[in-house]
Amino acid sequence: MGAKVKGWLMTITLISCVVLLVIPHYLLPRTAAWIIGGALRSELGGTVDVQIGANFGWELVFGRFPVIEIAGSDWNLDGLPIDSFHLQGRNVRVELVSLVKHRQFVYLSAADLQVRLAITEQGLNQYFWGRSDPEQRFRIDLAKDQAVLHGAFELWQTKWDVSLASQFSIRRPAAIVITPVELMIFDTRVPDILLELINQQYQFQFNLDRLPIPINLERLELGDEYLVLYGSGA
Repeated sequence: MGAKVKGWLMTITLISCVVLLVIPHYLLPRTAAWIIGGALRSELGGTVDVQIGANFGWELVFGRFPVIEIAGSDWNLDGLPIDSFHLQGRNVRVELVSLVKHRQFVYLSAADLQVRLAITEQGLNQYFWGRSDPEQRFRIDLAKDQAVLHGAFELWQTKWDVSLASQFSIRRPAAIVITPVELMIFDTRVPDILLELINQQYQFQFNLDRLPIPINLERLELGDEYLVLYGSGA
């Protein structure tokens, strides 16, 4: 009888170990990834893939994610199309009540957080036309290390075909400003005062501060038909 009791106790102990250690290690990260993915898709649309790594799994119950990776595409941030998004985080803390109860991803802090996102030339133009140029007089053309606004500008009752060499700059924490820096008309550089007049109308900026994960933009790269932004956790 004593041996049977010991046997049952050992079995119960083993089952308890499996329940307390093995199942949370596999089940909780997958559940959390599913909830986070759903919350981001609901807010930003497009596609989202979330991968979570955990030591035991139980740390997720306290809103701490040892390792998290988020990949998204075709997002829409207040009308700004984001072609691709990639995040890698370590010891990320989120507000668990908002995540579980309201399906909202509320970021709190991280030991390390690196973000890369890309915006296409087409998406940038859509946003530019909707916010600054509804008549679509200008178009932003992106190439490696340069950006140019091509279009027409009316001055002195004359329509001028112009090209505006433009500069992208970061305004902390998460804004991008596009400023025309040189105006060409028929391949001739024009006076700065005319550039200032156009700047008043066509300087343009967009802000990423409404991303579910606040970031500090650190650098940008211009490529053929792409703008790539890099940042870290705010």
